[in-house]
Amino acid sequence: LKAQHDLGSIVGLDINKSISKKYTLTFAGDWQTRNKFKSPEQVTNQLGLGRKMNDNIDAGIDGYIIHFHRNYYGCHRDESFGWENRYVWDAYVKGHIQYNNWTLSLKETYEQTYCKGVEGKDKVRNRINPERMLRSVIRADYKLSKWWTPYAYAEVYDPLNKPSNNDIQTVRVE
Repeated sequence: LKAQHDLGSIVGLDINKSISKKYTLTFAGDWQTRNKFKSPEQVTNQLGLGRKMNDNIDAGIDGYIIHFHRNYYGCHRDESFGWENRYVWDAYVKGHIQYNNWTLSLKETYEQTYCKGVEGKDKVRNRINPERMLRSVIRADYKLSKWWTPYAYAEVYDPLNKPSNNDIQTVRVE
């Protein structure tokens, strides 16, 4: 369940495979809805490589292909309806601490997104290609079983090169 502008959902699957004591390969995908669960928002596929720096710090890189629906979200309301492909890569550092079944983590990420069909700067729609941003996430997980770990998090987006208004744009809580 998530709430940013309204109610929506995320259904996802993450597969993590250790390829050595320090390195992990990640394959993930999810389906997200918006508009009180009525509208599709996006389908995401991810491939990532993470490195365990020590017991409490990880770092890594990820690549994503995001199939994004443009009928509802923020700056896309004035555009034509339909799907848009986004190609994203990121680099991150994540610190975490564990206590019993609880994990508390802080993740700092640099992200670059390329949106197919967006050329250079578009000041009217406040879009740019590629878009660069910093993300800060604090997250709490509770492990109920081997297969079920609910979580809650708060995230702050800080755009680095938007055509206008480079202040912190969004705080998201899920």
